[in-house]
Amino acid sequence: MTKSAGWILVIVSMLALFSLNCRKNPVGPPPPVNDTTSHAFTFQQFSWGGGGSSYLQDVAILSDTNIWCVGEIQLPDSIYNVAHWDGVSWKLIKLLATDELGSENFLNWTGILVLSPTDIWLADGTGIHKFDGNTITQSYWISPSAIKPNNTILGSGQFVRKVWGTSDNNLYAIATGGGIAHFDGSNWQKLSSPTQLDFMNIYGATNQKTGELEVLAIATQVDSIISRSQLLRIQGTSVSLITTLPKIYFSLWFVPGEKYYVVGDGIISTNSSTNLIWSNISIGANSQFEAGGIRGADLNDVFVTGGYLDVVHYNGSTWFDYVNQLPSGYGSYSQVAIRGNTMIAVGAVDQNAVLLMGKR
Repeated sequence: MTKSAGWILVIVSMLALFSLNCRKNPVGPPPPVNDTTSHAFTFQQFSWGGGGSSYLQDVAILSDTNIWCVGEIQLPDSIYNVAHWDGVSWKLIKLLATDELGSENFLNWTGILVLSPTDIWLADGTGIHKFDGNTITQSYWISPSAIKPNNTILGSGQFVRKVWGTSDNNLYAIATGGGIAHFDGSNWQKLSSPTQLDFMNIYGATNQKTGELEVLAIATQVDSIISRSQLLRIQGTSVSLITTLPKIYFSLWFVPGEKYYVVGDGIISTNSSTNLIWSNISIGANSQFEAGGIRGADLNDVFVTGGYLDVVHYNGSTWFDYVNQLPSGYGSYSQVAIRGNTMIAVGAVDQNAVLLMGKR
């Protein structure tokens, strides 16, 4: 098992363990109000495994007929690292990356960014890779590994977790140990980082009022001595610390200048990324224990997922917990995506990779 694979198993275990005590009953569907979306999703769960420890680590939705999930799926007869939805069924794929010596490598994908159907970027512990929907067309080995032990961008112990960006000329890779790098279309540059904590997630969006791009990242320290998180701002090639939070947080999502969410040891929100006044959101197991992922289509269409396969939705007026509609298990949905009327949550339960597809 790779070190990055070990990290995801630690996180999955923590999400589940924090959820052992109890789960609240779901809030009833609210009466219709203006500027809300529907809670009425129907769900289907998919699971793969049987050959070892399997898990899915990230997901990207292009359309109802083009969805990509990445991780590691060990079946009794083979091993895969990609699952693709074509609108009818899921196809498991073994996607290999060629190194500088011409050898093909099976990698444990930890993150995915989709810019277009033929412009997809994948992260693994060792680097960032460009994918055209069929093959890996370019690999950047930016973290030390057996594949490229020397002359890398990041330092020893900095394993890449996620990739995010707006174009092929503006990409960010975040890593453990406070590692962060920027790609300008030609070269990767290691950025000066004000944190030594492990980067967990990164997200950015354009402020519709000012036209400015806002990029934030969350980094976390998880050990037996202290647990804390740091929220950071990324502006071009400059990284600054916004605040330190005395709890564990794994993910974030926001609409610039309007609403900011951070999830992990509960769900908290604020209306400003500069004048931070946090509010606690209490709904379901995710707010009581551990939430793993959050993404929204808009302020009135937000999903939070987490421990014991809990899923909650905000429709602009109320939060709704699908606890009585979904199977539970000893695991978690660690990442989630939503686009239009389709949501996908991915993670692991027991020794299997698990995926939840919701349709509204």
